[in-house]
Amino acid sequence: WFFGTDNVDVTLDEVKWFKVKQQQADPEKKTVKVQQGDLARKGKGAKAEDFSGGPQEFQLINTPGYFYGEFQNQIDDNQIRGKLEGKNLYEITLKNAGGLVSPVIIEWTFKDGSKEIERIPAEIWRTNEQQVKKVFVKDKEVVNVVVDPNFETADVNVEDNVFPKRAPVTKFDEIKKKQPARK
Repeated sequence: WFFGTDNVDVTLDEVKWFKVKQQQADPEKKTVKVQQGDLARKGKGAKAEDFSGGPQEFQLINTPGYFYGEFQNQIDDNQIRGKLEGKNLYEITLKNAGGLVSPVIIEWTFKDGSKEIERIPAEIWRTNEQQVKKVFVKDKEVVNVVVDPNFETADVNVEDNVFPKRAPVTKFDEIKKKQPARK
């Protein structure tokens, strides 16, 4: 085999849900704690377990003129805000635990029950083979995300491909289910 003995194991590490904040806040009036970072999380490095907390709001600020340099064309920030208004943005963090890069197939399940499958080529791993973050813009709210739903990429551990995470079924639970209830 050309790549060696590495296996395919893509894990869905984290999914963040964002919405664009409509009001422009004045950054000068923020407190020191708010300026330091995201206070919505429970602790440093805490990950969301599901979408029950709702979306995190973020704000688009106008691009300062010095970023354009000698370019004559400028980005219309209000037009970008208009395109993202009312949309749901999902930032997905994927980790390559197996070592072998592979295409990423993502199934989105929406609140209304409809599903959508997106296929991303293996070139997504070209800049970093260990971890990739990608943002998706969706019109509807997502309730479930599954990586490789039809088992097309030979992923060795499919239990870590789902968000929100499901509790693993233990051997004790299986035995308890099989035994009849005692009186």
